[in-house]
Amino acid sequence: MACNTDFISGDAPERIIVLQSRLSDLAAGYKLFYKHELPSTNDWAYTLGLEMDAAPAVFLCDMQTRGKGRFGRVWESREGASLTFTVLTEPKCGVESFP
Repeated sequence: MACNTDFISGDAPERIIVLQSRLSDLAAGYKLFYKHELPSTNDWAYTLGLEMDAAPAVFLCDMQTRGKGRFGRVWESREGASLTFTVLTEPKCGVESFP
């Protein structure tokens, strides 16, 4: 099964379409979401995850203006200077399994 491309906008650069096709074997069943610029891929993944049960999915952008990392770290990314993405997975167990 290939990645679901229904969530890649029609104005996505060719390199995003190529990326999707190359990852299809590795990311079977994952939806690929793309936007050119975002405040945060984490926020986007959280919002869509709640709104439309998006998992499993990869949220990808070229530039982040308020990226978020571990320990509350925040950064900006310039276009073409870094990989900016969030992977949303489906847990294999319920929250009751966690302490």
